[in-house]
Amino acid sequence: MLAIATPNASFSSSITSLASVSSETSTSSSTLSTPSTSACVKCHPAPDKAPLPSRSLHRRFSHPNDSLSPRDYPTESNNNQTLKEHRKNVHLNKKLLSNQPSQNQLIVSGTEDMQPQLPLPPNHHLHFYRNSLRTLFVRKLKETSINEPLMQIGRHATKLKRLDVYICDHFTDRALYPFLAHKTLTYLSLAGCHRLTDVAVLRVSETCTMLEHLDLRACGLVSDVSISAIATRCPRLRHLNVGRIRDRHRITVRSITLIAKHTKATVLGLAGCDIDDECMRVLAHYRRAGLERVSVNNCQRLTNATIYSFIKYCPNLSVFEMKECHLINDWEAVAELVHRKVLLTLCDRQNRACTEWAQRRGRPVDVKAPLK
Repeated sequence: MLAIATPNASFSSSITSLASVSSETSTSSSTLSTPSTSACVKCHPAPDKAPLPSRSLHRRFSHPNDSLSPRDYPTESNNNQTLKEHRKNVHLNKKLLSNQPSQNQLIVSGTEDMQPQLPLPPNHHLHFYRNSLRTLFVRKLKETSINEPLMQIGRHATKLKRLDVYICDHFTDRALYPFLAHKTLTYLSLAGCHRLTDVAVLRVSETCTMLEHLDLRACGLVSDVSISAIATRCPRLRHLNVGRIRDRHRITVRSITLIAKHTKATVLGLAGCDIDDECMRVLAHYRRAGLERVSVNNCQRLTNATIYSFIKYCPNLSVFEMKECHLINDWEAVAELVHRKVLLTLCDRQNRACTEWAQRRGRPVDVKAPLK
């Protein structure tokens, strides 16, 4: 594993200098410009490729969407270890990164406790790393100047499959465009990038027709306009999250109905959206056994009819999040979901109401919440 870290303050200049060095030492087919701040590349070269570096960065990293404890990376590899043992020692938690061992990952994190650990990679490795990048994670960078460096990476990452940018306040549409130009993305997560607009998501629908995963949580400027385009142009989509706290009027039954009819959605995050029972009925009717996880937290227009639709059409539903949906009060129907071992997320008020109903009936209802 190659690991690089530089102080957060020098993020932009470090990426710029590294990109210029790599462009001088690689051919026109090179595809990776290595950034700084906190980078981690996991490589599995063929025998005729450059060897794996013999050292790896000792640091802590935890995925913002998981409740896993931080993991420590090994500090050094024994030269006598086999390649298999080496890979085992530097293997990252599968919940943090891709399950595909052939992918190479790059993590850029804005955590404040990062300190410089290793120098930039030797020039003769840069061409290999640029051609190997498949996954890029960018985490909580507050730099106002992140767009230009990320655009440099995007121009060269011609084989990138997975792009995950998490809560980067200054990430804008134009930083995304170079990544889309190669038309290779199948996984795109931009959760918390609140400057993103419909214009960028429309471009996603035009260039990423093989898209399977799209996470736009807390992207309040994204609306039915672009999500409808995603529905009609990305038929392989399986995971969509457009949950939000504000701007609920921008995502409505209009786009979610199209998602239900035209995609292979199995996971839908609709928290805080302006949807109703008819929207949920259409979703359940079209997706049927294909629907597995649904979040409708804070969708306050939903009633018991939504529960009835999922009971009728969706035998494989495994997670249903319904916090603050206080018009859902048929606890008999909720108990049926519990009986089917569906994991439920309820607020305190709903939990009390469900418990009181169960006590009056003398019928235990063991509501279990999904792990986060």
